[in-house]
Amino acid sequence: MLLGGRKGHIAAFDWMTKDLMTVINVLETVRDIQFNFLI
Repeated sequence: MLLGGRKGHIAAFDWMTKDLMTVINVLETVRDIQFNFLI
């Protein structure tokens, strides 16, 4: 799952295990976010 917030936080975590993969702060409003999964 990928989440973005109004204060610039982006977080990705595994939905099944609830493990946090990464957290990024881009210092601007996040309006749209997309997770691309390539095999």
